Amino acid sequence: MHVEWTKFLIVIVASLLTAAAVSISGLVGFVGLVTPHFMRLLLGPRHRTLLPASALGERFS
Repeated sequence: MHVEWTKFLIVIVASLLTAAAVSISGLVGFVGLVTPHFMRLLLGPRHRTLLPASALGERFS
């Protein structure tokens, strides 16, 4: 099995599936999925700060 080729194929398929989901549900749903992950990158894994920041990020995005 070619690992690099398989990883590349998985990224392409995941990108196409994400594009299809966004085209159906709209940009608002995509932002709703991405905001918590972005906040986790900025603030870390502590739920005490992550949960309110994600809620505020959803509200103001």
